[in-house]
Order: sequence, then structure tokens, then C-alpha cells
Amino acid sequence: LSGCMGSAISKAIMADNTARAEQLAERFIKIFGDDFYFETQAWNPKKLNDGLISLASSFDKKVVATADCHFPTYQDRGAEEVLLLVSQYPSFNAPELRRARDNNHICQDGSVDIIDKMNLMYPDRHLRFDEINPYIAPASDVMEWFKKAGYDRTDILENTMEVADKCSAKMPKKANLLPRYSRFTDSAEYLKEIAYFAIKQRGLGQEYTDRLDEEISIINQLGFADYFLIVWDLVHWADANNIGRGTGRGSVGGSVLAYLLDISKVDPIKYGLLFSRFINPERNDYPDIDLDFEDKRRHEVRNYLRERWGNDNVAAIATYGEFKPKSVIKDVSRVYQVPFEEINSITPFFETLQELESSPRGKSFMTKYPDIMKISKKLEGRIRNTGVHAAGMVVSSIPLTQVCPVETRKETNQDGRFLVTAFDMEDAESVGLIKIDILGLKTVSVIKDCIAKIKELYGVDVSEISLNLDDPKVYENFNNGNTVGVFQADAAAYRNLIDRMGIDNFNDLVVSNALVRPGALLSQGQDYINRKKGIESPAYAHELVKDILEETYGTVIFQEQLMQMAVLLADFSWSDADKLRKIIGKKRDANEFQQFKEKFVNNKYLTKKQSEKIWADFELSALYMFNKSHAVAYSMLSYQTMWLKINYPAEFVWSLLYNEEATDKITAYLMEAQRLGVKILPPDVNLSDEYFTIDKGIGIRFGLKNVAACGASAIKEIMNKRPFSSFDEFNNRCTKTAVK
Repeated sequence: LSGCMGSAISKAIMADNTARAEQLAERFIKIFGDDFYFETQAWNPKKLNDGLISLASSFDKKVVATADCHFPTYQDRGAEEVLLLVSQYPSFNAPELRRARDNNHICQDGSVDIIDKMNLMYPDRHLRFDEINPYIAPASDVMEWFKKAGYDRTDILENTMEVADKCSAKMPKKANLLPRYSRFTDSAEYLKEIAYFAIKQRGLGQEYTDRLDEEISIINQLGFADYFLIVWDLVHWADANNIGRGTGRGSVGGSVLAYLLDISKVDPIKYGLLFSRFINPERNDYPDIDLDFEDKRRHEVRNYLRERWGNDNVAAIATYGEFKPKSVIKDVSRVYQVPFEEINSITPFFETLQELESSPRGKSFMTKYPDIMKISKKLEGRIRNTGVHAAGMVVSSIPLTQVCPVETRKETNQDGRFLVTAFDMEDAESVGLIKIDILGLKTVSVIKDCIAKIKELYGVDVSEISLNLDDPKVYENFNNGNTVGVFQADAAAYRNLIDRMGIDNFNDLVVSNALVRPGALLSQGQDYINRKKGIESPAYAHELVKDILEETYGTVIFQEQLMQMAVLLADFSWSDADKLRKIIGKKRDANEFQQFKEKFVNNKYLTKKQSEKIWADFELSALYMFNKSHAVAYSMLSYQTMWLKINYPAEFVWSLLYNEEATDKITAYLMEAQRLGVKILPPDVNLSDEYFTIDKGIGIRFGLKNVAACGASAIKEIMNKRPFSSFDEFNNRCTKTAVK
């Protein structure tokens, strides 16, 4: 179709640029041939419709009558107008808002049409539909609109059926869109070759070979070999380009293959982690591999992914925010100029619109503002805003335009634009696109810069020793509260937990990573602490589960423990155990939930009463059970940052400062440096760099950027012109436009 009033052809006609309109029409006809139609709308200016009909006649093409469809029925006009005002509200200036407030008395009059209210309050809004009818109208209504506009033609409406008959769009689900790693290599064999070489290189035993064979068998069965190679290629490139990486994230730590490919630093056999928590062989969806990179270079990793697999084949993922019950009441109330005090007086007292409707406060509110609930019900669950997924990227074997709708967005703090799917994460995965989460983690930058500085100053590489995980001084410092700047343990809630439970070894650190989550202490957490401290004795439902629960004193803290118990006690398959993990907390499928419960309760090892007690404990704690693979990976970062802090305090605090922009955190780190005995040196025009630096053996020196009102041009001028022997020389040699 040639498009509505905003199209290039329409704009050329309205600008009296007939030559341009003809040129564009000719170009589109050349591309689309008989599938190109000239689009008219009843609310177009007569000049535009006449121009389009004339062009169609000139090129012997058909005209179609269309109507925009922005809402379902005529009765929804008011809700749509309020929706448009919600989006425009932030752009209104003070006089416009004042006018709306001055006229908001009309909002309490239920007899006045919503459109009339909005016209009185916001007469100058630039985006409005009150003058047209963009709803899903029957053909008779559309025909009547065109008659009133002076176009009594049935053919232009009949032509829409011709267009519809030509449309045969299909959205295939779960298509195989995974790129092949190489056209010249068997991916499964190559993956196996890399993994076996890693086992030999690291001197790992038969247990690793057996586990690898088991994993590769499942991976090949599901066709995931290329996926692992794509991720391996990405991390391999990052390492080769000296881009810092984390130890791992999420359930990927349960894979020996990921460990051997160095996608994860977590040894799943050492820590008793489950591959089935990572990949369920009965589900044919791609595993979720999340990757942490140093935050300031994450964009390079994303760019490499585009370069490696094609700019047209790689995109970020769209996100859609919905109107929730509270947000929709607030948004609509804001348009209606309801005072904030009134809005805030009701929002704490409801979670659903039904609760608000039935409460005394809600009834009083609805009586005063009769439109707000009606509109809110229509908008609840609708799209409120769009965004871009913070980390998700999709990779396709074919251009994404052949798979899903796409758009471009401007790069943040960079030139150029990048591709974004118009599908959200779930829809993208449903059509077969694979997702890779590329996250930026500031702690990775801190660790990388600190280790590099230590090597620069002292000639030693502490990458491996800082992750040995067996230094008692590290755990002693956790218990002493020396946690400022230490990954995750810096938070007050974490310090409080450590004070209550104590950290004696790495396993304790892993458990603390799980227990610090909201709600965890309310389920199994307090029992764990009491048993660890000897206040209570460990208790096991059966000797069979002792090996599974011994590390947590008989409490079920990790999701992996629930899965292991289901397999051991009730003969669940690993796939069913993974399903159980997912449904037991949320009871997603009532039938499946009941089937799993019956199977577990009627196991051959425990009495029904014992089994029901364990099941009840599962239900109680399932919402707060944590992924052990993730806890291990992130506890490694906590350990590493503490090791660096106690062994190289100046370099560690410098790295914290070097990677921080928030003033309150910089202040906290400066105070911590003084507590640790690290001297803080003032800024110096001859010695300071842009950011914080270390004067070896002396202390940490302020950067010029940390001097108030010292911008990029001033810093560049100072660093280019120095050294200076006096203030007068500094003042005379630096240009006044750069340094004021």
C-alpha cells in the first residue's frame, strides 16, 4: 500500500510535488508490481485522496479504501484518547498543565463524554483521534465514511478483499534458526574434540570423561552443538581481546562441557551441580547461557557478535511494559489531574482493580471520579511502553527480517543504530531464535583492572591464586565485617547474615549467597543457622538423603537438592525432577502438581506420613530455594574480591574508585582506603591522570576528573601542556577556552 497521510507519496502530493510523487510511485511499482495499491482514507484531505486516485489512474493501478485500527469499537474512543494523553503527558508544558488543572472539575461529572472532557482540559494536544474513527469498523460504516467524503465507490472497498486474498503470512514455530558454526566442520565432532583436549590438558580423571560423554549425548540429541560453539567462540574472542569475564552465571555451572570450554569457571563435579538443572532433555528449547563481561567493554562483545554472524542476523530483544493495576490507576488519575495526595491515599490498599473496586476507599474514589475505573479496566494488561532487553541478543542463520518484525534504535553513548526485534523474549524464542545474554558486571571490571595493576606494579599474575578458595584469612575477614567493596557482601543484609551464621569455608559462602535472598531465612534459613552453630542437631528424613543434605545440615536450600531427593526417593527421572522444581513453588499446572505429589508421597522408602512432611517442607521453601550453580559462581567472585582486598588493599581500592562514578560510593571507598591505611593523595596538575591512579608505595592519587568543574577539554589541555613549574605558568600556557 502507498501508505497513510504520513507516507512519502502522500507528503509529496500535499507539498504539490507531483514529480516526486510520480517518481516514488514508479519506484514502488517496479519493486512490487501488481501487488502495489494506492491507499485512501475517508479522513484524508480531499486534495490527498484526489491526488492518490489520479496517480492510480496514471499507472493503471487499483485504489483501496482503508481505515486505521487503533482500538476495537466506537465505545472505546475515550479510553484511547486517555491512552494517548498518558504517553504525551511528560511533554506538556506548565501552561498546558495549568489549564488542565483549572478545568479538572469536569472530571467528576459522569454525564459528560470522556472525549469532551479531554478536549476541555487538553485542547492543544498534538496526538489525538477524536476527529477520526480509527476503530475496527464494519464495511458498511467505512463505505458510509467514504460517501460523506465524496467517494461513492464500491470498488475501492472490494479491492481490500483482493489484498486480503493475497496475504498468506504464516508464523512458523520452533524453526531451526541456529547458525552453523562452520560449513566445513562437523559441529558435534569439533565440540567433542575441544572438550576432550581440555580434559587431557587439565589432567582430569575418568569421572569427567563419563560426565562429558553423558552431556554430549544429550546435546547432540537435541541439536545444540552449534549453540555451544557459538558461545565458546564468543568467550574465546573476548579472552583473546583481553575483555574481562566473570566466573559464570545461572545454571550453566552445572555443565562439565561449559567448564571444559571455559564458558564457566565452575567445576560442577567438585560442587555436586546438576546438568539436568541446566538442560532438561525432554524440553527442546535452547539452554540459557548468561555471560558476565566487564561493563565498560560489553558493547565490544555485542559488536563482535554482529560482525561474526552478520548485522542482519543479530539483534537485541524488545521488551514491553504493561499497565499494571496500580500503575494504570496512577497514569489515568494523572491525566485527570487527580491530586497526588488522593492517588497516594488509595494505592497502598489494593493489588488488583477488583480489590480497589470493593474497598470503601475505592468506592469513594470511584464515586468522585467515575471514569477512572472504567478506563483503567480497559487499559490494564495493555502495552504501556517499549524498551530493549538489558542483555539479551538473538542470533539467526538467516536475516531477521525473514523471521520477525525488526526496528532500529540509537546506540547509547555511541554513534549509529542497532537492530532490535519487535518480538519480546518469549515470542523470539517461540519462533526458534536463540538468545544469548551478554551482561555487563562492574565487579568483573574491578577484578580485571586490579589484577592488571598488580601485574604492572609487581610483575605477578594473581588470577589463579586469587581463586584458590582455601585461604582461611579470606573467611576470617568476612566474619570481621571487612566487606566494603566486596562483591555482594557489601550490602547491609549480607553483613547481617554473615554476622548471624559465620563463614568458615567456601561452602558456607555459597550457602550465604542463597540465604541472603528475600524470604529465604523465613523458610529453611533459621534452621540452617541453628544447626550450623550447634543450637540444634542436624535432622534427616531418611539416611538415604543424608549425603544430599549433609552440607546444609538437613535443610533443603538449593533447587538441586530437591531434584536429587525426588530422583533418589521417588524414582523421578531427571527431567521430571526439573519439572517438579518449576511447578512446586508456583503450582503452575494443578493436574501435573497433583500427579507429582502422589508419585513422591507413595515412594518405596518412606512412610506416607514422612513423605507428606517432606513434601510440605518442599512447598514451604520452594519459592526461596536457590540455584546452587549460580550461588557457587557468584561466591567465587565474592571470595576473589575479598582476597584481592586483603592482599593488595591499595590496588583493590584504586580499582573500585577507577570504576565508580557515583559520588556516594566514591566517598565510601575513600573512607575505606583511609581505614585500611592507604594514603589518599590530592589532585596534582603535573601528576594526576584523568581518573584515580596509584603512586607505587605512596598511595592513591585523585584524578583530574574528580575535581569539580574540570571537564574533558580542560583535562586534555592540562595533560598536553604539563609539566608546570608555577601557577602563573599553568595560567599562561593553558588556553582560557579550555581551562577557566
